[in-house]
Amino acid sequence: MRAIVLARHGEARRAFDLREFPDPVPAADEILIETEFSGVNFADVMARIGIYPDAPPLPCVLGYEVVGRIRSLGDEAARLRPDLQVGQRVVSLTRFGGYASMACAKAIAAMPLAEDADGAEATALATQGVTAWLAAEDCVTLHPGEKVLVHAAAGGVGMMLVQLAKRRGCEVFASAGSEEKLELLREEFGVDHAINYRAQNFREEIRRITGSQAPIDVVFDSVGGSVFHRSKQLLAPGGRLVYFGIAEMAGRSILGKLQQVWTALQFGVFHPLSLLQESQALIGLNVLRVADRHPAKLAKGFSELQRLVAAGEIHAHVGATFPIREVGAAHELLASRQSVGKIVLRW
Repeated sequence: MRAIVLARHGEARRAFDLREFPDPVPAADEILIETEFSGVNFADVMARIGIYPDAPPLPCVLGYEVVGRIRSLGDEAARLRPDLQVGQRVVSLTRFGGYASMACAKAIAAMPLAEDADGAEATALATQGVTAWLAAEDCVTLHPGEKVLVHAAAGGVGMMLVQLAKRRGCEVFASAGSEEKLELLREEFGVDHAINYRAQNFREEIRRITGSQAPIDVVFDSVGGSVFHRSKQLLAPGGRLVYFGIAEMAGRSILGKLQQVWTALQFGVFHPLSLLQESQALIGLNVLRVADRHPAKLAKGFSELQRLVAAGEIHAHVGATFPIREVGAAHELLASRQSVGKIVLRW
């Protein structure tokens, strides 16, 4: 098989090597997938620049999801998933190893995929779709009429969050970094208030729109740093903030220790008593930890997303598809925060 190996931390176009390996053998509870598409996620970018603590030691193969065909099943996989068979097309979560022409995945993490389904779009339902589902359907309960703020709303997770919030009847405030992204969010996804965070102070703009200092019921934040701090200041009594990323760091190549410390300080300082007084909640979401302890939650989210797509209630948006040899360019686009929707590698 061929695999894109993260050989060194640093600049995207120098960090990866394309190497040949023997085909992997699936463990008893795994399936082996011949890959059509691999998804690219912000966690991959963080691993590439050396600040993702869950990443395997170098050299390693990144990647959290693939679309492809089952090549073989482990001894227990057929019993665990009688609906899966050799030759079947699937979309599956992987715990690293997804940047490869052959990828092993837990049988429980795979979902059958129709022959005529768009493989690139299906990758968006895996890591990014499941992240959004966990954030909006498991971490919190969204109620009709609540004011919801989605940061990085034009990204793969952000677009899913917007759709899940609108589906629940929420009033959605969305931040993005260009007028083109804002127009897409308004026209295609029905965002109520689209805010250009590069041109406007999102905190003050939301206060102006609502006429309230703390109007937001739920925040979904994948940016972190000062964005987290200002978002918390917008939380209404009973508000919830779900935090699942540090995209503020991802646009830099190699972060010095001082820069990392500075980003950490920008989160601000607060006392837990303030949460009690205002009946607020700050919720961290690490999908790997959920996968370790509650893998059934991921399978449920996966299944629900496919049902919603089939019913026409939500849809995935692929922003760019790159051939595998251009993995560096794919990383650069995602890290620049100029991308829209899901970024995919094609095998």
